Amino acid sequence: MNQRFLRLFSILLAVLLLLPACWKKQAGESASGTASSSQEENQAEGPVVPDDADFIVAYAKDPDADIKENIKKIEAEHGITVAVLDYSTYNTRFDPFAGADKLALDLATGRVKPDVIIAAKGTNKVAQTVMEKGLYSDLTPYLEKDPHINLDNVFGTVLESFTTSDNKIWGLSDVMAAQTLLGNDALLGDLAGKAGWTVGEMLDFTESLPDGVILKDVTQEMGQLTLLGENGYLSFVDLTAGTCSFDSQDFLRWLNFLDALPDQSEYVKTSPLAQVDPEEQYEFYHNNKIALQEVAYFNLYSMVRDPAVFGTKDFTRIGYAGTEGAALVPAFSDTFMIGKDASAPDLAWEFIAACMEPIRYPDGRPSGGGTIPVLKDVYEELCVEYYNSYLVGYFSGGGTLAMKDPELPPLTSETLDKPGYVFEFTEEDAARLKEDLDSRHVTRIAERLPSEVREIVEEEISAFLGGKSTAETCASAIQSRVSIWLAEHQ
Repeated sequence: MNQRFLRLFSILLAVLLLLPACWKKQAGESASGTASSSQEENQAEGPVVPDDADFIVAYAKDPDADIKENIKKIEAEHGITVAVLDYSTYNTRFDPFAGADKLALDLATGRVKPDVIIAAKGTNKVAQTVMEKGLYSDLTPYLEKDPHINLDNVFGTVLESFTTSDNKIWGLSDVMAAQTLLGNDALLGDLAGKAGWTVGEMLDFTESLPDGVILKDVTQEMGQLTLLGENGYLSFVDLTAGTCSFDSQDFLRWLNFLDALPDQSEYVKTSPLAQVDPEEQYEFYHNNKIALQEVAYFNLYSMVRDPAVFGTKDFTRIGYAGTEGAALVPAFSDTFMIGKDASAPDLAWEFIAACMEPIRYPDGRPSGGGTIPVLKDVYEELCVEYYNSYLVGYFSGGGTLAMKDPELPPLTSETLDKPGYVFEFTEEDAARLKEDLDSRHVTRIAERLPSEVREIVEEEISAFLGGKSTAETCASAIQSRVSIWLAEHQ
């Protein structure tokens, strides 16, 4: 009995001795949890604007070095304190756009009111929020009076893209890329020289092609994107009136055209191009056997090389079907905006104008290797390099610029070390390209096809191509669903 008592007493004593440590640990965990919760709440609130900040710049993705340098420069030259609200710190491996979502929310709720907002590549939600909610200052007054970054010197493609329905300019970008459909003039006929065309015109053209000629080397899976682009279905939608015409004859023709295209497995078996080696495929393009080719432009060099596609300068940037009048579909990376409630709007424009200037080499030449220039005078400077060079490309892939040497014989395709082509870029070519870049016939960012509408169309077409409906049933379903969506978002 005594031994049992002593054993129970020992266990009880041990438990009592351990209790304070457990209580202490629990208290520590509770305090730690409170601190952690507090940190999470602070993190959720967003970056804090210092009380002594004179100027605020906000972005959700770490910008290029030149933008950071311009932030330092404006701070030093004006003797001000610049607060940088870097929302990229919210990005995670699992959600790389968390910072953009947070910045967009803070802008929409008015929690932050930056002087300059930068929407870098991949953070389009920021620009979309600013544009749709009117959280910007119109840049037109600044573009009207700036000595360099002005309405006469910025390409029309850029200005029109950032123009709203009430003719305000809500942003600008110093980085542009573009896409289009290139057409062979020898096959385009009366369409040669035309910028943009309707879906009906493209289908009529397809039906008129001679036997043995392919409209475009494309599969059923890629037909919508590579022939209509991202906004081709906008030709069947009137966003202003809130109506659509997917029950039209042209849309039914388009569905049947898509249905007749080979899917990937059929393409491998039936396409003439799939039966030859890649270095031999150029023969179809250079011998008038293919009418269209999709091209993507990332810099000026990629644009001046267009003659290589069909082996001739007789081509037209006809654009995607459904984008009548538009030779190019531009895309932008960094977008600069002045906030609606900017405390120093003039200083904000000074900063944006500095960011729009090209990076230059020590000898003063502009660097244009990574983008299409958005300024006309910079474009003309860059063209000089191409006037003095041969554009060389090889049928097996790749190409280069070869400087002209007056002491050597002219370079020709016959003198190349392997099969390829040689072209010269002339002032006439530059003027033609400049005209396309300066065109105002582009779809404004604010008026592009809503992604929700595109998803409805593509979902129903996918079911149709999968054999789950007829063309008529598919068109009717799209007409009904898009009409409802438009009515709900008027």
